[in-house]
Amino acid sequence: MYNGDGMRKKNIGKYGFPRLPSALDNRPMTFEEWESMIKQAVFVSATPSVYEFEKSEGVVVEQIIRPTGLLDPEIQVGDLLNQINDLINEVRTSKRGERYW
Repeated sequence: MYNGDGMRKKNIGKYGFPRLPSALDNRPMTFEEWESMIKQAVFVSATPSVYEFEKSEGVVVEQIIRPTGLLDPEIQVGDLLNQINDLINEVRTSKRGERYW
């Protein structure tokens, strides 16, 4: 994009549009220019590359929340003994207007 846009503007400015040379300043930045201007960056990737690892200096954080913003349900760990009876009891005590056997 950078080279294509630059060549187009050079040709237009070279062949007759006197005000257009100022448009040469209005161009997309190269990656190196952009990289020199940023002070901090957060890289979000499911598969980070070597570039992200080098820039983050090995500091990697796992995203724990779901991207939809939904919270994970609360988990209760019960006793292993009588777990089927406990499950049936939980189903029967939850009266939300839903069917159960």
